[in-house]
Amino acid sequence: MAASASGGAVEAPLAFLSLADRVLRSFQVGPWWRGGGIVAIFLAGYLLSLRAPKRDQVLAVVAVVLCFASMSLPRDLFGWQQAGVRFLPMPAMALIALVAIERLPRSRANILAVLMLAYAASSLTWAGKKGADNAERHRFVTEPLAALSPTPRVLGPAILDPCLGPCDDEVPGFLPGFHVGQLYAVRLGGVAALGHASLRSVHHVLQRPETDGVPPPDAQYWAVRQGSRREELLARLPIWLSLQEAVLIVGAREELQRIRDAGYVPELDTGRVFVGTFEGCAGRVEVEGGAGKVAHVGAWPLNTAAVDVTLGGDGTAMVERVPCGEVWLVVDGQRCAGAEPGLPLRTTWRFGAPGTIACVPATPELPP
Repeated sequence: MAASASGGAVEAPLAFLSLADRVLRSFQVGPWWRGGGIVAIFLAGYLLSLRAPKRDQVLAVVAVVLCFASMSLPRDLFGWQQAGVRFLPMPAMALIALVAIERLPRSRANILAVLMLAYAASSLTWAGKKGADNAERHRFVTEPLAALSPTPRVLGPAILDPCLGPCDDEVPGFLPGFHVGQLYAVRLGGVAALGHASLRSVHHVLQRPETDGVPPPDAQYWAVRQGSRREELLARLPIWLSLQEAVLIVGAREELQRIRDAGYVPELDTGRVFVGTFEGCAGRVEVEGGAGKVAHVGAWPLNTAAVDVTLGGDGTAMVERVPCGEVWLVVDGQRCAGAEPGLPLRTTWRFGAPGTIACVPATPELPP
């Protein structure tokens, strides 16, 4: 996966995992030996089943089929979330159970038991250290949040730098923050929507890379966006989040400044962590000859209006909760002078200062 420094844009395209990496990471994330170790245990269970009773052989075949189903199915299938992942626990338990060391000679059984215990201990040790490292990496987020009183509300999250610095090649970039955030929410008495998430490519092992080229979700992969695309998304983010009850944003100082400028009132602001509510800008709409007409006011570059208002008898109206910055106006049945053909009239509103946007009817163009 492409990496990102804090707040920086990435110009490199996404790099797909090799087939071998995707097979191994279907079972365990991290270094190759974690996935390779569990695959070796599965293989041992299958080979031992070949000389086992018929029922063990049938169980082994079913387990292998379910393993391939887990690796080949997409994560979400026709609205069934985590479809591929759900097929994995059953065959994993079956193949491990088929490692019947009691059927082996004592010396071989001892060697196999020691190897499996060593793998389990090493894997758990790696996971424990990785968990501690992730907790430390996210401490600058979780410690300030601990000072907030847990109130019942929905936080619209946006992590602008999912790696919080250098990305880890062994773990998909957004997973550590995703899991730490869910753990934090549960500790506050909240509910986490999903308990696990992973790269789409992990569960498309049997597909060719070109068919696996689905763009990643915006909310989880800000760091891998091209520079121009990232800039476009950053411009839209404050507008999208204005619909949320409250927002939690982690990013670089200059990126969080966009949130403040759009009209968000901070409850917590450490420079890199922002929790707040949307207040937006209030302003006056003035339309010459617009009595009784409907005006639509929104924030550029989003083309969805934030406020729809019917103008009074004097052609004016007050609007509130419009994302600050570049504000646009469209009046039903009237084109405003100064607006380019097919585009709305635009002006700039600043947070904390009442704004005004005035529309004078455009003069009809005379035919040549």
